[in-house]
Amino acid sequence: MRLRPHGSRAFTLVELLAVVAIIAVVTGFSVPAMQTLNGGGNLSQSANRFSDLLSLARSEAIARHTVVRFAVARDWEGKPDNNLRKYSLWAWDVEVQRFLQIYDWQDLPQGITLDPTDAPYLKSSKYWQQDKASLRGDLVLTEDFQTTAEFVDGPENEKVTMRYVEFLPSGTVRLPGGEKRNAIFVATLGQPNNDGTDLRYTQASGTPNNWAQINVDLLTGRARIYQP
Repeated sequence: MRLRPHGSRAFTLVELLAVVAIIAVVTGFSVPAMQTLNGGGNLSQSANRFSDLLSLARSEAIARHTVVRFAVARDWEGKPDNNLRKYSLWAWDVEVQRFLQIYDWQDLPQGITLDPTDAPYLKSSKYWQQDKASLRGDLVLTEDFQTTAEFVDGPENEKVTMRYVEFLPSGTVRLPGGEKRNAIFVATLGQPNNDGTDLRYTQASGTPNNWAQINVDLLTGRARIYQP
């Protein structure tokens, strides 16, 4: 007696379309989730690097026994993408009587920027609700301060306007015009407008759900990071 093998059943067109639709739906949910996770990880790493350079500025001021500026590019002529994303160190040189760059420009990753606004969303954080002192500081990059300096960079003589805080040989920090205990920087997911006066947040709601607040204690020169 001959045995007939079981025939293999092919998928119908309807079944194939159903599988494709399911894959599309799952991908639609997973990709934004992965982007959020990656953005959050980059934000934390960026905040740590930013804080590390602040600590280095303090160490250099003490070691060199001079004033060291931690400066952020606020208006880079001809290169708006550098605005609020590049930061560096400058030290006062007694011989030439001006500040000289002592550390190369560092970059925040694409999609992460420093917030030049008063960042009202900070008060939605759990850390603020638990410790109101976390926001007792002056936001360095807002229009309230005129702590600006200019220099000419590269062969094209591009003019760069910077905002800064100054580390003194004592290890303390000076923010001209500041009145509170801390100098505050805020890194978030977004992109500044070309003129650097406003920020387009990545989130569709117009308010970021993740950021890194870096406080610099003016009395000790120590940096601390807060995240929601």
